[in-house]
Amino acid sequence: MEVKMLSRKMVKPANPTPKNLLTSELSFFDQMQPPVYIPTIYFFQSGSTSRRRLEASLSETLIRFYPLAGRFSIDGSCVNCNDQGVDYLEAEALDVTLAELLDNASTNLELLHCLVPWDIQKPKMDISPIVGIQLTTFKCGGLVICGLCSHIKLDGFSGSTFFREWSIACRAGLDEAMLPNFCIPSIFPKRDLSGMIKPSGSPFLRNIKMVTRRFVFPQKTILNLKSEVRASTGNVVNPSRVEVLACTLWKVLISIDQAKHGSLRDSTLCTSVNLRGRTGIKDIPQNVFGNFYFQIPIRFKRGNGTKPENLELHHLVSLFSKTIKNEIGECSKISDPNELMTKVAKNINIIREEKGNDGVNFRFFNTLCNFPMYDVDFGWGKPEWVGVTSVPVELVVMVNV
Repeated sequence: MEVKMLSRKMVKPANPTPKNLLTSELSFFDQMQPPVYIPTIYFFQSGSTSRRRLEASLSETLIRFYPLAGRFSIDGSCVNCNDQGVDYLEAEALDVTLAELLDNASTNLELLHCLVPWDIQKPKMDISPIVGIQLTTFKCGGLVICGLCSHIKLDGFSGSTFFREWSIACRAGLDEAMLPNFCIPSIFPKRDLSGMIKPSGSPFLRNIKMVTRRFVFPQKTILNLKSEVRASTGNVVNPSRVEVLACTLWKVLISIDQAKHGSLRDSTLCTSVNLRGRTGIKDIPQNVFGNFYFQIPIRFKRGNGTKPENLELHHLVSLFSKTIKNEIGECSKISDPNELMTKVAKNINIIREEKGNDGVNFRFFNTLCNFPMYDVDFGWGKPEWVGVTSVPVELVVMVNV
């Protein structure tokens, strides 16, 4: 696909950030994040709002989301809210329609790289913008908006929230958009991690060639998988679509690992869970913005009668469901921020130990299914599809279609 760059600029907040807000500290949760940018791509069949209005509403939205227009300090301890702006690119696709792109991208997500503002594997954290945005128009009238967000400052929920609020400001005015709360660093301040977090046994970012593929599961397939699980066990009465799909893929990956190594091995699936509304800490509002999630290791162990030939989907779904519920249940009883940080650190240590163990088949899974990605409406309707392109991590991501 040939894409022509039309313009590039830094979009700054419409009003200067007040002097008392010029520094945004990193939180304990921010310290846990890898130095990667996460690309999210919104596909619209038509984009009738003028580009000038899109840019103006982004500038207005940054008044409230001012840390996103700043830059990380040289030592990486905070964000200098200096209003340098977000990287804003406008481009035009010359040789394909949006429908053709979506058809081809289903088997080759690498086609989407030209829709991303910059190479996500080569950022310089102290000088790169925290957010990059690229608008790509198509001759058929379609529009693609790609958002590239630093994981050090915001998680997937916050990233999708920012784009939703930008769309609201564009469609209905800034007064209708949410006012974010940046209280996480004050409740969970930075810590000396040397005594809390074990050194990683293997690098998070690996210098290996990776291929990204998209698989679509029809609703009928998901319902059949749910029925299969319900018929096989009484432990999970009503499995969710995330549970059955994650475990279906996990089961396949376990089988591939077994064929590769000649025997069934232990396997750990690591997934992330949003902590908003799931702790006993009273001072955290629902509109909290930033990184606020924790990782849960789900460990399948050989033995207990489970042999290669009788590993069934319902075994993994039951394990997945029970582990997630137990972990969330523990967090709901925690009312002390220090206790929650200890809990998060404990899980990270388990994950690092498992990931660094050559005898364990380790996998990262994430779901964006309950994030407000399809609530993004700039005035011409909701996205046709929201997806992610390649990231420099071995990862399974589940999104709605």
